[in-house]
Amino acid sequence: ADPDWHGGKYFEHGKRPEKGLAVARMAAHITYLSEAALHRKFGRNLQDREALTFGFDADFQIESYLRHQGMTFVDRFDANSYLYMTRSMDYFDLAA
Repeated sequence: ADPDWHGGKYFEHGKRPEKGLAVARMAAHITYLSEAALHRKFGRNLQDREALTFGFDADFQIESYLRHQGMTFVDRFDANSYLYMTRSMDYFDLAA
């Protein structure tokens, strides 16, 4: 869904698919903790504000946390490397 992906040949286009990789990390990260653990840690606590902004900035602590996780992941991983690692985990069968 990231227009900078270019079928994995993004280096030829001079721009990495950072948005897609960050969103992938955010989506995956919410599966690492249970719903109860996320609720205990963040609840519906606001991020550095007293009231909702009704804008598109991170109103809630969980939004800020996930965005941070996504952006730091982009700094550490290449999108193709991430895909190969996740595919390896999908195919790994300890019992085989």
